[in-house]
Amino acid sequence: MKNQSLFSIKLLLHVLWVLPLVFIISCKDKKDPEPKNRPPGEFIASVVPSDTSAILGWTEAIDPDGDGVKYAVILEGEDKATSLEATSYTINSLEAGTNYTGKIVAADGKGGFSEAKFSFETANEPNSVPEDFTVSTTVNANESNISWTKSNDSDGDVVKYDLELEGAIIKTDLTNLSHKLTDLKYNTSYTGKVIAKDGKGGIKEKSYSFKIGSEANNSPGDFTVSTAVNGNGAAITWTASTDPDGDAIKYDVELGGGSVKTGLTGLTHSLSDLDYSKTYSGKIIAKDGKGGSKEKTYSFTTESKPNSAPGDFTVSTNVDGNKTTISWTASTDPDGDVVKYDVNLEGSNVASSLTTTSHLLTDLEYNKVYNGKVIAKDGKGGITEKSYSFTTGIKPNNPPGNFTAKLDNLNGNTASISWTTATDPDGDVITYNVELNGSVEASGLTGNSTTLNDLLYSTNYEVTVIASDGNGGTPSDSFNFTTLAAPPEFPVTTFSNASNLKETHFENQGDFEFGLEFEPIKTGKITALGVKLCFGNYIIRIWDAASMTEIMKANVSVNNPDQSCNILNMVDISPVVVKKGVKYMVTVNANNWYNYVSTKAGEDILPVTKGNIKFTRYGFVAGSTAFPTTFQLTRFAGIAEFKFVPDN
Repeated sequence: MKNQSLFSIKLLLHVLWVLPLVFIISCKDKKDPEPKNRPPGEFIASVVPSDTSAILGWTEAIDPDGDGVKYAVILEGEDKATSLEATSYTINSLEAGTNYTGKIVAADGKGGFSEAKFSFETANEPNSVPEDFTVSTTVNANESNISWTKSNDSDGDVVKYDLELEGAIIKTDLTNLSHKLTDLKYNTSYTGKVIAKDGKGGIKEKSYSFKIGSEANNSPGDFTVSTAVNGNGAAITWTASTDPDGDAIKYDVELGGGSVKTGLTGLTHSLSDLDYSKTYSGKIIAKDGKGGSKEKTYSFTTESKPNSAPGDFTVSTNVDGNKTTISWTASTDPDGDVVKYDVNLEGSNVASSLTTTSHLLTDLEYNKVYNGKVIAKDGKGGITEKSYSFTTGIKPNNPPGNFTAKLDNLNGNTASISWTTATDPDGDVITYNVELNGSVEASGLTGNSTTLNDLLYSTNYEVTVIASDGNGGTPSDSFNFTTLAAPPEFPVTTFSNASNLKETHFENQGDFEFGLEFEPIKTGKITALGVKLCFGNYIIRIWDAASMTEIMKANVSVNNPDQSCNILNMVDISPVVVKKGVKYMVTVNANNWYNYVSTKAGEDILPVTKGNIKFTRYGFVAGSTAFPTTFQLTRFAGIAEFKFVPDN
């Protein structure tokens, strides 16, 4: 059945398309082609379902070409009705408690169509319709107020109302008990009905009717007209005419008994290209569109023919530093009048009534844009202007005087520098740029000193200070200096002195190889090894942690005169390069040590970073020399120290 319906729709659309085509072919001998057909406009469908039926309603689909529109109802792909002219239809023999979908198709008979889809669910149980109610109407001019009493529902359902006028639903789901109809046609009878709905398919309808009487028309009110003459033209202006009926007023303009403009909504009209020195008369007619009108006459005399301005000409400029020559071609006056010239610069006249065609401007500002105009005058009020623009030359610049720059202080990798003041003979404001080895380190300085930070250690630098006057003058002075070597670091000692660590000394505990695993943050060199232990001879070792192989070792003898154990003893070694990001280990073999743990019991103290060294873990092994096998994060024993000098 659905396939048959789809075939019917396609056949209908084909016929609707072919018919206008046949009509076009039959009229091919006519000169004017048929305009392209436009489909009906959009519209809205609504549904009031019950258990076994549903009432469809839809707003009117307006066709933009004025074609007559008919409707088809399609439910679940099946045609239920076709060629409907009304905007409602009831579908019967439905199944209770079932969901349905469909659409209303509006067709204009020329192949154009539009659709409004709908869906609903039928009720499961029989429903009681809303109770009876009354409807009344009140007419005022071309308006009518439709009011009705409340309709109660025995099932307790909420009742809403649809309003129908002349067979078309114009309002749906109203909850109030009245609705005003406006802009109705005079001398017209109307019928309609109010439909009470309980939302479950139950409806109760009450009809109404009324008539709009004839409209009494009053002519537009009085108004005034004024004229303003300009040469051979005139502006006609009038005040607004007020219509006692509130009708929209439009105006016609007549001149010399003939119409020049109709249907104006504004209050002014300009007349142009009239004869000079001639008197004209006419009238303004206010119309309300219903036969009422009001006329007001006017008259005016155009002016005498005006003087013709001097003819066009060209202007050129020739800049020489802070001087410029303005030259122009001669302007010819069409009336034969003698032409003289004014020269204007930046809004002020600098020369008047010249008979020559050039003028020299002097003592201008350097490097400045100037604008002006040459004005040709015929002595009778006629003028023709030509603009010009130019930029003066750049003022010759004298650079700032010489000055000296020097190093004031060197502290690690920070240098303080200063310079004497450079004096500019032109009085220009001086700023200073500082370059370090050819790269700008600071710019736009107005003082006489600055600090250079984060320099590389043991590096030679060339400092250049450049004075600038902003106009191209840039004297400079340079000097060289070398930064100090990087300070050595003793990272294990720094770690052991941390305030969050607690130190305990142990002696005669048996032999252990122990120490800290570390990772340089910067590549550098280890230049010395040492211990902080009691009296004895010790071997300090540096290991490659990944391969557990020994890189360097050194013998350190502790023979402190006062037999103290807490003195750091260091010996120099051939520098050992340790690379950034590589893990190493420093260990010592001893039977006494200092033990370090957190002041908070059980808290990890590793990993930790001190200076340019990151300590990752502590390790030890019992017995003679061997790479540690046991590792901890909550303590470390020592001290096995190394002297680290970082690279830049």
